[in-house]
Amino acid sequence: MNINIKNLNNVHLDPFIYINERVDIHDSNVSSELDKFYQELLNIEEALFFKKEKLKKGVEEEKKGSVTEIINPLLIKFNKIKLEPLKNIEKILVLTKEIEELKNCHKILSILSEIDKRNYDTLENLYNSDDPEDWMFFSELIVVCEQRNKQTEITEQIIKYSKRMEDKLNMEFKKAYMEENNIAMRDAYAPMNKLNRTRAVLKNFINNLSIMREEFIMEKSHITTIDLEFYEQEENSFHAMIKTIKKFYQKEIIEYENVFDNFTEVLKKINSKIYDEKILKALETFLDDEDPVVFLLNLKDCFKQIESLNSHIVSLYPQVNNESCYDIFEHYIPLAVKKESEAFDKIFSILVYNKKSDNEYLILGKNIASKLDSVKKFKILLSAFNFTITRGKIFNYEDEDINILTQRFSKRTIEYLREVTQDKPHFETLDIYFTVFVITKKYFSNSKIFSFFEYFTEEFSKKIEEISEMLITESKRKIKHIIRNQSLAEYNNTTHTITIKKLVDNLQTLTINSEKYIKDKNSKILLSVVSEYAIDYLNNFYLTLSFSEDKAKVLLNDLGYLAKFFKKYELFEFYEKTNEVKYKFNILVLDKDNLEGYIKTLELPYNEVKKTLKCRNDYANVKDVLKNI
Repeated sequence: MNINIKNLNNVHLDPFIYINERVDIHDSNVSSELDKFYQELLNIEEALFFKKEKLKKGVEEEKKGSVTEIINPLLIKFNKIKLEPLKNIEKILVLTKEIEELKNCHKILSILSEIDKRNYDTLENLYNSDDPEDWMFFSELIVVCEQRNKQTEITEQIIKYSKRMEDKLNMEFKKAYMEENNIAMRDAYAPMNKLNRTRAVLKNFINNLSIMREEFIMEKSHITTIDLEFYEQEENSFHAMIKTIKKFYQKEIIEYENVFDNFTEVLKKINSKIYDEKILKALETFLDDEDPVVFLLNLKDCFKQIESLNSHIVSLYPQVNNESCYDIFEHYIPLAVKKESEAFDKIFSILVYNKKSDNEYLILGKNIASKLDSVKKFKILLSAFNFTITRGKIFNYEDEDINILTQRFSKRTIEYLREVTQDKPHFETLDIYFTVFVITKKYFSNSKIFSFFEYFTEEFSKKIEEISEMLITESKRKIKHIIRNQSLAEYNNTTHTITIKKLVDNLQTLTINSEKYIKDKNSKILLSVVSEYAIDYLNNFYLTLSFSEDKAKVLLNDLGYLAKFFKKYELFEFYEKTNEVKYKFNILVLDKDNLEGYIKTLELPYNEVKKTLKCRNDYANVKDVLKNI
């Protein structure tokens, strides 16, 4: 540093002045200059030693405040200096810098001594100087004075000089800014930053930037057909503003990078100003829309635009961690969550209840107001909810908010299912419920979202159980009706009765529908309950009738017909049970001589055998066999 000391009176720095006058290194002839410098250092070694001792004594007398903290480390370094042959320019430069620092500290000590005597001439002279290096020295001196001086009178004077210099440098900065002289701006700003007095000048500088003088008027485009899946805003006023800001960062602000020695901090202030006064204001206008669907779509679009701006800024200035990009959306999150519910309700009312809307909404390529089947409608509802989840990830919704939105979707889904299955047959209703559940589970199988569907899964289970019970009750009623309406006349001159054919047709329809709509385990449970009931009811009904041998043969054919049905559909448990009933009713066709031996092979309780035997119209002639059972 080249310190101007022409106005510092009564300061004797002979050894330093001697060095200052003789050390002059030129890039064009470094080698010879180094040799000369080395010889000069050898010549003044003794002089430096005596000066060093004198400095030590002076420091002991002047030990006050932060001056001691500054000078002691430098003296330690100075004591370690050894005059050895210099091998490269780097060592020369380090040594020169340390010498300059010592010179600077000595000057500060001398001036502090004068200030302690209430002599402020040096400060006045430095203030009046037009040399930027004097301004910087003045600022360094003021900082030291503020740290060490506790005397009220001196402190007041220091504050006055500090304020005067701030005003002067502020004017110098403004002048340089108007003249587009970046070097002069830098020379004025650095001392102000040293004094920590940059607030006013930065405020004025930022407010006068072209981007801050720009007036951005937000004009919303009116779209009547909105594709929620592929919504892309065309070039609009918000996009245009972001482009202008990007251009500002790329072409204008970069010109000031060398003006500010704390450029990163200045850039952060500029960022905050732009985001708070330009972008946030534009968002408030641009997102002022009553339609919750449009609001959320535009909010996402604006976020993507601002995220793009953030990436652009960071690519130009990697040292900046631009949190403003995300902070600006924080107060929109609660509003966005509220709008999510409103938007889903709006889509739901159009899709399910055919409510009229000013806008036409498309999801999965379909107009949600058009006639669609129940599964397609649900897929549209699911897509609408998925848009919510996607935005939740972008805007970082809280888990609690996601849970609330999920519960709302679950309730709406159950409401939808009740609406679309209101007049549907039970099997079709089951099919819709199962389809909805499978689609939902598959859609969110890899997401924690599915764990939030507590209400949905609970209501779904209740509804499946309810419909299954209704199916069983209805099936039992039909079976009972078919069997009870049978008459013995059906057994005349036939192989199978009409009743058994109706019963098998009914069971076959139930089996086909069950395997189609319910499937797997639940289907087996339903068929088991109904088949068990059919066999038991048929058996009990037969026990109320009286059969001739010919009619009994038709009965056995009917049971064989039923067993064949169970075997066809691999319901082997009921195939065997039907055959057991058939074996029992064989006693209706056997002659008396073979009857007793056959009954013993059945291993049936006595009462069961007796009830079955009574079904023979010749019971009076064969009842004697019971005596030996």
